[in-house]
This record gives sequence, C-alpha cells and structure tokens, in this order.
Amino acid sequence: ERDVGAPTALALMDRPSTMQMAHDVVVTIRSLRSLHYVELRVPRDAKIFEVAQALGEAVGRPEVATEARLLRSRSEHHGWDACVSKVGDGYESLQSGEALGFLRRLYVLNIDLAPMPGSPADEAERVRALMPPQMLALTAGPRPWHIQAP
Repeated sequence: ERDVGAPTALALMDRPSTMQMAHDVVVTIRSLRSLHYVELRVPRDAKIFEVAQALGEAVGRPEVATEARLLRSRSEHHGWDACVSKVGDGYESLQSGEALGFLRRLYVLNIDLAPMPGSPADEAERVRALMPPQMLALTAGPRPWHIQAP
C-alpha cells in the first residue's frame, strides 16, 4: 500500500493556500518626505516591527527596518478610539510591539521609500507604470457600489 501522506503534506506546505491568503492584509506605507509608497501583504495579526521588517525586504534595504519609525494619522481612528479620542491633525508614532490591528495606512517621516532596483517594490512600481490610467482609477477610486446614480 502506498503512503501518500508525507509528499502530499509537503506539496500543500509549498503551495500558498487560500486560507493563508485570507489571513493576510494589504498595508500601504507612504513616505511623508518623498511621497513614494509601498503596498505590503502581511499577516492580519502582525506586530509593527514585523511590518517594518517586511518594508525593508520590499524596498530591498534591510536597514529601513531599524531606521523606520512607523506613524499613523491621528484622523484615522477605529472602534472605541473614534468615540473617545480627540481627532486632530498630524501623526502619532507606533510602538514596535504594538499590534497592527485595523490599521491599513501607515507613514514614515525621514526615510525615502524609493525601492532598490530588482526589489519587490521596484517590480510593483514597474507594473503600476505599465497599467493604463483607467485601471489605476478603478483600483484606487471608489468601488462601483459606492457610486450613486444621478
């Protein structure tokens, strides 16, 4: 009798599963200095230091992970914070051990996020540059169900 358990398990581990993708979120990190931005796919329960490490890998510069101080906009509050906090202008620093939570837009202040040639972020920029403007408008703008008929 054939034992297919071990090879099947190895094959499933090598293939990205839909279950794993369902637990990932896309986080956009924008440089306030240069206005470059990077979109990262990280686990939903990632910590801020893990997001910083993913950012360093994406732009092809590992030192970014230690130098970057990730910020959140004070105007983006969710849940109870939206009710009790004083929403204002500016940004607040995130602690490295803090959970990502519902944050999907982060910022860095003194670091340029221009990607190194050949890095994953560089490849993503090249793909965005080749996309027609109509596609960018569809992906960046409001979703069709948000558009109201006149």
